[in-house]
Amino acid sequence: MLFIADSEHDESPYNSSVTLFAIRPDGTEINSYSLRGFTREPTGLAYNPINGLLYITDDDADKVFWVDPANPSVKLGEFSVRSLGITDAEDLKIDPVTGNIYMLDGVSSTLFELSPTGALVRSFGLPSAITDAEGLAYDAQHDVFFIASGATRGAIFEIDGDGNLLATNTILNSYLNPNGNSKPKIKGLELALSSDPNDGNRLSLYAADYGQDQQNDGRVFEIDLGSDWFVA
Repeated sequence: MLFIADSEHDESPYNSSVTLFAIRPDGTEINSYSLRGFTREPTGLAYNPINGLLYITDDDADKVFWVDPANPSVKLGEFSVRSLGITDAEDLKIDPVTGNIYMLDGVSSTLFELSPTGALVRSFGLPSAITDAEGLAYDAQHDVFFIASGATRGAIFEIDGDGNLLATNTILNSYLNPNGNSKPKIKGLELALSSDPNDGNRLSLYAADYGQDQQNDGRVFEIDLGSDWFVA
């Protein structure tokens, strides 16, 4: 199951309280939820395999919340990251080995590593090619981060654990949005099992495309990373 946050669904023309969607990897909808009881700007999501909780960032309040993914409308806890110098808390991911939290700050183009309780472990600047970083995925086996942003359209950047740029993938720029014939605006990333039931434990990279502002044209792309990417 994949979760998608929509921080603008409560704005015109939709004016909806629904800001979180659950879908299957093949794109079929499972459920939808309102997070407005604790956030109006959910921008990043991360599942913690250690404690089974779903973590959510708010880039207006610069906070991290956590919920039970079976009942995500109810906040279980929170901490602020503003005192760490984070002023644009974007996507986050959990290291399945340490439980530490990786988080993007879009304004400063910085990747932060936090302890499970929100203390600063380290931070480093992103390569200059990455601007207004918003989407993040992490693979602990390769120690590789995938980073994307609406500002860099369909480009997805791979960096290592020291912040060095390894590769840039622009394949999604070939899939123009029929609404305006524009390139995708990638706002979220996630590594998850392939939607192909015959792929065994292979991972795919899923990318959420924002589309045009306030238009019902968002998309989710699944990218085949090859046989080297799998769940151990």
